[in-house]
Amino acid sequence: MGWKCPLRNVEKNVTIETSAIRGERGDGTAGGSTERNKMEKEALFTKQLRVAMAALIAAVVALTLTIPAPAFAASLEAGSIETTQAAKTAQSTKSTCAKAKTIKKHGFTCDTKTIKKAATKVKKGTNKLNLKGGQGYLKFTASKTKKYSFKFSGLTSPNYRDTAFVEVQKQDNRDSRYSFMVKVKTKGGTSNTLWLCTKGYNNSYYSNTVSRPLTTRTGSIKLYKGEDVYFYFHSGTNKTGATLKIS
Repeated sequence: MGWKCPLRNVEKNVTIETSAIRGERGDGTAGGSTERNKMEKEALFTKQLRVAMAALIAAVVALTLTIPAPAFAASLEAGSIETTQAAKTAQSTKSTCAKAKTIKKHGFTCDTKTIKKAATKVKKGTNKLNLKGGQGYLKFTASKTKKYSFKFSGLTSPNYRDTAFVEVQKQDNRDSRYSFMVKVKTKGGTSNTLWLCTKGYNNSYYSNTVSRPLTTRTGSIKLYKGEDVYFYFHSGTNKTGATLKIS
């Protein structure tokens, strides 16, 4: 055995450790470059993501600081008010656009039993009417003793210029089997027949206001609690609409 220099082994160990740090194989080629590139790309992506998040947070903070607290609270309150108003408007529209009452087709009669059976019930408030058969009855029952007011308006017809009339009937006090026409107070005096017309109808040549067709015709009548009043609605067309308001 000959003498060996210990420094030669040290130099060999240093060379191996240095190659391992550089990711080289024993032949000196870059065997770990692919893995290193992948790690570098992941690190770069993470860095970019952090920068983007930091920029977003800064923008949100800056926007918040530009709105004074009172103004921010006011905007929230205004939004709440608008939402409430929108809900009320929707509810009002829904109530206003209630389904129209279709009046059963029936001719004029004085027989109380027949009228009661044929009549379409109406209540206090606004009643949308749909007269498909050209004629029919409405019935209103008084909830208490008082003078009731009613208003017919908004007559619609397939004809631009058209008229219709309403005759008021009450059950006879002496013989309940019959219901006769009664006069009611209306514009121009008293009458048992109330004339209506569409907006396109020319009524200027009528000298008597009572018999003149109007776009809105009002009347009033005193009723006792539980008493009925009947409205015989007649039109020249089969598809007529109107509004009846009772108060």
